[in-house]
Amino acid sequence: MVVARKARRGADAGDIVLVNVREKARSLRGEVTRVLGPSTDPRNVYEALFASVGVSRKFSEKVETETAEVADVDYRDDPDREDLRDLPTVTIDGEDAKDFDDAISIERTEDGYRLHVHIADVSRYVKPGGPLDRQAAYRASSIYLPGTVAPMLPARLSDDVCSLRPGTERAAVTVALDVASSGEVRSSRAFRSRIVSDARLTYEGVDAFLDGGGRSSSRVSSRWRTSCRGG
Repeated sequence: MVVARKARRGADAGDIVLVNVREKARSLRGEVTRVLGPSTDPRNVYEALFASVGVSRKFSEKVETETAEVADVDYRDDPDREDLRDLPTVTIDGEDAKDFDDAISIERTEDGYRLHVHIADVSRYVKPGGPLDRQAAYRASSIYLPGTVAPMLPARLSDDVCSLRPGTERAAVTVALDVASSGEVRSSRAFRSRIVSDARLTYEGVDAFLDGGGRSSSRVSSRWRTSCRGG
């Protein structure tokens, strides 16, 4: 492929660039569309990897503008949103997790347990068909590289109002499952809710606790014991 000097946009030898390629006179001709910078800088390598799948750590001005408009929407007046803030609730993720978008709660019942699975209610903030919705659909998921991420949603949503942080009220969609002691699911129900996570737990910490080699916070332990006893 040939890139003429005037089509290099000031790129130097060793720079990482994005190139638009076309065929002319049975040969490939390239035009630099973006200069990312020296290949010796890991940040430029990461940006090139994100660009190779059509995403970026940044969002367009339209997406950021809509995010600022919807981030402070008050969901507490939703008439059908059930208040589960007093229900003992935790998130469980890996040690290095950056997204906290799901949580669980469990209560003892007469013949088993009631398990609640909570998912952050992103739909409360994303308007169907808008710039934010279209960009999220295009990205489909967050893309992680060591030490960085190209998120599906802007940070104001993914790291804030849609993140189930401990001690912070959040809008959620909850599925309540009535489970018999045998493990059989007897019934299920999905609904919108208001929740508060009591703790950010990890897989490693929970495994250690169940094996008798770890500790849980006194607040979580006391609330879960009370809940599982049914009173």
